[in-house]
Amino acid sequence: SPSVRSSLSIINGRRTENKSVTFVYQFKVTALKEGSYRIPEIVVEQNGRRASTKESQFKAKAMTSTTDMKISVSLPNRPLWIGESVPITIDWYLRRDPRDQSFVIPLFDDSIVDVDAPKANGRRGLEFSAGAKNLELPYESEKIMEDGIQYSRFRFHALIRPKEIGNHTLAAPKVIAELAQGRARDSWGFPTTKYGRFKAEGAPQTLQVKGVPLTGKPPGFSGAVGQSFAWNIEASKTLVAVGEPIELTVTIRGENGLDGLALPDLHAAGLSEESFELPSEAVAGELSDDGTSKVFKVVARVTSNSVRDIPPLSLSYFDPSTGKYGESKSQAIALSVEGANVVGANDVIGTKRTNDKGGGQVALESEKGSENVVGADLSLSDPNVDRNVSKTAKWPLLLLYGGSMLFFVFALWRRRTESSRQSHSKRKSSLKNFKKAIADAKSTPAKQSSSLVLGAYRVCVNELGLMPDSEWIAEMENTAYDPKASGEPLSNDLLNRGLESIEQRKSKNKALQSLAVLILFWNCFGWAEAKAQNTARESYNQALDAKDSNAKRALFEQALAGFTKQLKERPKDADLLCDLGQAALGASDFGKAVLSYKRALALDPSQKRARQNLGWVRQRMPSWSVPSEANVSESFVFWHYRWSKTKKHWLAAIAFALTLLLVSPIGGGLSLRKKSALIPGLLFVTMAISLLLGEKNSTDAVVVQADEVLRSADSPGAPPILSTPLLSGMEVELLEVRGDWAKIKMANNTEGWLQSGTVRLVSNPES
Repeated sequence: SPSVRSSLSIINGRRTENKSVTFVYQFKVTALKEGSYRIPEIVVEQNGRRASTKESQFKAKAMTSTTDMKISVSLPNRPLWIGESVPITIDWYLRRDPRDQSFVIPLFDDSIVDVDAPKANGRRGLEFSAGAKNLELPYESEKIMEDGIQYSRFRFHALIRPKEIGNHTLAAPKVIAELAQGRARDSWGFPTTKYGRFKAEGAPQTLQVKGVPLTGKPPGFSGAVGQSFAWNIEASKTLVAVGEPIELTVTIRGENGLDGLALPDLHAAGLSEESFELPSEAVAGELSDDGTSKVFKVVARVTSNSVRDIPPLSLSYFDPSTGKYGESKSQAIALSVEGANVVGANDVIGTKRTNDKGGGQVALESEKGSENVVGADLSLSDPNVDRNVSKTAKWPLLLLYGGSMLFFVFALWRRRTESSRQSHSKRKSSLKNFKKAIADAKSTPAKQSSSLVLGAYRVCVNELGLMPDSEWIAEMENTAYDPKASGEPLSNDLLNRGLESIEQRKSKNKALQSLAVLILFWNCFGWAEAKAQNTARESYNQALDAKDSNAKRALFEQALAGFTKQLKERPKDADLLCDLGQAALGASDFGKAVLSYKRALALDPSQKRARQNLGWVRQRMPSWSVPSEANVSESFVFWHYRWSKTKKHWLAAIAFALTLLLVSPIGGGLSLRKKSALIPGLLFVTMAISLLLGEKNSTDAVVVQADEVLRSADSPGAPPILSTPLLSGMEVELLEVRGDWAKIKMANNTEGWLQSGTVRLVSNPES
C-alpha cells in the first residue's frame, strides 16, 4: 500500500517542496518443515537507481500436535460451477481455553477462488487471512460430543466463488494456538494460567470446478451465476430529442457473488442497435455494501424519432441448483422523442429548453401549442370525494381518542374500586354498628358505652379508609374516665360530633378528581365547510378540449382564478392545491404551478400528481437550478416525507386507542398486554413527532415571476450575478427579507437579491 508525505519549506525566499512516496508490500510465509530459513535480499531498480534489503533469517521449530484441538473445512459434496457463490464452514474443536490462535486455510490463499464473509446477522466474528485481505468471518459456538469426547465447537462461515475450471487439490488446513496447561506463578509470585503452543491439522481435500454449459447459453450471458437475479433499469429523462443522451441506471440484484459480475450487453438483452447508441468501452459497476446489488451507469443516445419506449430487457443467468439458464425481465420505460406523434393532452401549452450562448445559462421559452405536456398528469381530483372534514375526519378521530380514553378511565376506576366494592357490605355494616352504638350510648352510662362507641368508631374509619378524628377520640376517653361524668350517659352533642366527623370525611373521600386530556396535533384539518364550485373545473375541462391556443390559455387562466378563490376557503386541501397547479401548468404559469405542487406535497407527501408534475417541470429547468432530493433521509424516515398528515393522524389515533386498550387494567394477562403495548405506543410517539416536526417553518421558496434579474445587492442599480434572468418556477431558499428585497440562494449555492414580491415561501399559504 502506498503512503505519501509532502513537505514545504521557504528559506531565504527560496521555496522547496518535497514529496516522499513509500510502498509497503506484505508477504505471508509458511514454513513446511522444521529448520533454518534464509530470506535473500530484495532488490528494487528504477531509473538507473538501485536499492536492496538486507538478508535475514528465521528458524522454524516443530510444533507439538494435540488431541485437545481439531480443525476441518466442510466443502459441498458435489462439483461446483464456475462463478457460483457457495457457503462453506470451518469447524474448530477445543477442549481447553486457547489464545494467540493462527489459522492457515490453503483454500483462502489460492487464486482459484474468491472468498467473502457472509452477513453476520448478530453473530460474533473472528479475523481470517484470505490472500491479500483480511475477513471477519461470523461464527457460533456450542458443546458437542465427538468420538465420545466433549468439545467446544466454533463454526465459522464463509462464501467462496470458484474462478478456475478443473480438479484442484487443496493442502490440509492448520491451526496453531496456545492452550491452557494448568496453573503456575509469574515472576511476582501471583498465580497465573500456564500455556503451551500446539498445532492441529485437518485433512487435504479436492475441489472440482465445472464450466457453465455451452448448450443453450444465451448470447447476452455475462457471468451471472446464482439461484435468483432481478434487474431494474431507470432513465434520467423520458422526454428527449434525437441524439440527446439519456443516463440509464442499471441495478442488478442477487443473493451474493456479484462482485465479479459484468454489465450485460444491452443490445443482446433487447435494446435495438438501430434505435439506441451505447458506449463501446466497458462500464464499471458499483457493488453495494451488503454485496446483494450492483449498479451500472450507462449513457445511451436515441438515434430515431420513431422510438416510443425502452423495451423490457432480458438478463440471462445460470442457476446452479437446476443446471439450467434462466431469464429475468426489466420493466419497459415509456419515452417521448421530439418529432414523434404522441397521443395525450394535445396542444397543451408547453415549454422547451434553449441555450443562452452569451452567458452559458439555460432558459425556458414558452410557446403556444408548440409541444405536448408528455409525462405530466393533467387529471383533476375526484369531484365526488367529500372533503368536508367536519364529517369525514373530525368525529371518527374524536371517537377514537375519546372512546379509548373513557374506556381506560372506566377500567382504571373499576380496578381501583374493586376492593372497595367487594368490601362494601363490611363498610355499610361498620357504619350501621357505629350508629347503633351511638344510639345505645344515649341511655347507657359513659363508663360502659364509651369503649363500645370507640371500638365501633375505629372499625368504621378503618373500613371506610378515613383518618380518625383524634380530638374527638381524646374527648371521648376523657369523658369515660372522668369520675364525675362516668356514671352519666355521653352527651348527645359529643355523640353527634363523632357521627358528623364520619360523614364529612366520607364525602371528602368520594370527591371526584377531574382528568384533563389534551389532544395535540389537530392542525391539519380545516373546519369550514367548502361549497362546491364547479366553474373552475368546467373551465379546466373546456381548456383541455379547446383547439385555439389563445382560447385554451384564457380558459386555463379562468380555471386558475376559480381554484385560487376556492383555496381561500380550503387553504389546506392538498387535492385542491394540486388542481390549482394543473391549471397554472396549462396557463404556462410555472411559478404558481411549482408553488402549488410543493405546498400540496407539504400537506400530503403521497400526492402522486403533484410529485410527478413537479418532476416534469424540474426536468425542463436548468440542471444547476434543481434542488437535490434528500434520498438518504427519506429511506430511513420515509413516513415523515411520504405519508400524508391525515394518514399520520389516523395512525396516531389508532395506535393511541390500541395502547390504552392494552394497558387498561381489565381482564387477565395484564403483564403480557403491557409489553405488547410498547409497539403501538412507539407508533403513536413516532407519528406525533413527525406531525410536530412537519409544522416547522421552512425557508423553501419559489420564484413566481419570469425574467427577474438576480442582483449582487438589494438595489435596482446593483450589477447582476447571472448573465440571464431567472425563470418562473425555479426553486430557491429564502435567506433574508430586507424591505422590498429578498436574498435567495440557488440550488448551486449562488446567492443574490430579488424583488421580494417575485419570490414566495412554500410554508406561507397566505402569500
